[in-house]
Amino acid sequence: MMTGRKFWQYAAMAFGTVMMAGLLWWLLCPLGKRIEMLRDEVLMVQGWIQASGEWGELLFLLGYVIAVVLLVPGSALAIAAGLAYGSRGVPLAIVAATIGASLTFLISRRFLRDSIRKRTGHSALLHAIERAVSEGGFRAVSLIRFSPIVPFNLQNYLFGITDVPFRQYLAATVVGILPGTATNVLLAAGSVAGPGSQRLQLTLGLFGLAVSLLVGWLLGRAVKRRLRIDAEARREAAPAA
Repeated sequence: MMTGRKFWQYAAMAFGTVMMAGLLWWLLCPLGKRIEMLRDEVLMVQGWIQASGEWGELLFLLGYVIAVVLLVPGSALAIAAGLAYGSRGVPLAIVAATIGASLTFLISRRFLRDSIRKRTGHSALLHAIERAVSEGGFRAVSLIRFSPIVPFNLQNYLFGITDVPFRQYLAATVVGILPGTATNVLLAAGSVAGPGSQRLQLTLGLFGLAVSLLVGWLLGRAVKRRLRIDAEARREAAPAA
């Protein structure tokens, strides 16, 4: 039987692999190629949606929300919105992504948090990370949202495990996803695949990398502080035990 510690070692390895793969794909795969990969499928769905009349956008929004919960990459969904609806896809994608992120957060908090905390209850480091993010609130969530290293949909589940208030999570999510989502939608809407789009993609990638380094540094400081506080609390409680 796999022990809790062994489980989290494998989980950490898988998590790291997913993060690195996502970052490499984002930096190395040209936006034009990503758009072309989705174009045929999206146009087929678009024809079906348009045939649905006034229910089309609602059906697209519902599908987008379900896809977020099922961990479909956020950039792919934003590109699909741009191909299907043009610039009108920006508010549609933002609303759908926010609803999906909120639903995923609530699912994680309601059904996963207690189980995961039981498995990690003896890990001082994981507890410190969770507390650091919880105490960071809006600032922590918004900064992590700007970072491309942790996939958007996976973030939703991870934030649900913390004690971040839902309102702060919701506000930070809207702020954090707006730039990247709008950019993907608008570039897909214009089907931009030339040097300009590649420069923009590189700029966004470097910005995301810089934010990721900043997030790592700030989170590292907060975790060290939390570990120190927890250690002092254990020392003070020891004589009374």
